[in-house]
Amino acid sequence: MTQTRAAQRYAKAILDIARDEKAQEAVTEDFKTINGALNNSPELRRLLATPVIDERVKESILLEIFNGKIGEVVARFIGLLTRKGRSADLASITEAYFQLLDAEQNIISAVVTTAAPLSEPQQREIEQRLAQISGKKVRAEY
Repeated sequence: MTQTRAAQRYAKAILDIARDEKAQEAVTEDFKTINGALNNSPELRRLLATPVIDERVKESILLEIFNGKIGEVVARFIGLLTRKGRSADLASITEAYFQLLDAEQNIISAVVTTAAPLSEPQQREIEQRLAQISGKKVRAEY
């Protein structure tokens, strides 16, 4: 997914807000929830990308979908996004948020492809070696 500079700025802003309000863990969980919904619902992505639907309607739909599933900080953020006409950028913003969070926590992602499934000890060994090489924590996907 392509990220715009606006997505980067919004992601940085919500990360800063989460840190200031000491709600970083809750905001991260909320973004995981949103990311899951966006990844599993092409209809939701289309709705957000449709320019003919009024932003207030989009805000109402998003808040209804995530009612009770996200906290106040992210709910306010969604309201701001929709009022600014940036609801179509929500997926890019969540992606940028996780990238910024990983960078802040010194984590890199790795995709490991093998001919045969690896055992747990083999996976740990690969992750340890990647961590030694990179000097960062490794989040591996097999």
